[in-house]
Amino acid sequence: DLRPHAHVLDRARRHGKRVAVLFLDLDHFKGVNDAYGHAVGDKLLVAASARMRDCLRESDTLARIGGDIFSVLGDDAIVNPEHILSLFARPFSIDGQDVRVSATMGLVRLAEHDGSGADALKTYQHHRAEIEAVVLRRIAAGSIEPVLLRESDFGVR
Repeated sequence: DLRPHAHVLDRARRHGKRVAVLFLDLDHFKGVNDAYGHAVGDKLLVAASARMRDCLRESDTLARIGGDIFSVLGDDAIVNPEHILSLFARPFSIDGQDVRVSATMGLVRLAEHDGSGADALKTYQHHRAEIEAVVLRRIAAGSIEPVLLRESDFGVR
């Protein structure tokens, strides 16, 4: 639930900035747990989170919202999908082993809204199921390569 972060949207509007919500799902994470064990999987989640946090500002919100699913809420100029996706191009060193993992992403840019930040998040919530469905279809298709989902995939403007 991102409603507690509506202030991010309100602050962005006051400063003339746009806000983006990004979802990132680690591809084939179950395979990492199966191959290396849950302890390595847990360390991978921590390492992936740290890598993403390092490319964001302190005012941006990074949250783990599911087993291997993260969300980023922040300034549209900073929440750069291509840059965040590139963080997964090099392996993670976990307990002396190189662990490679790709990611699938969905991005929603929350344009100007007449209402408050909470109203904008309601718009996002309206499209959330559609975003998650596209992400899940691409994961089910067995895509190993990272896939960047664009607004046009959802009809969100």
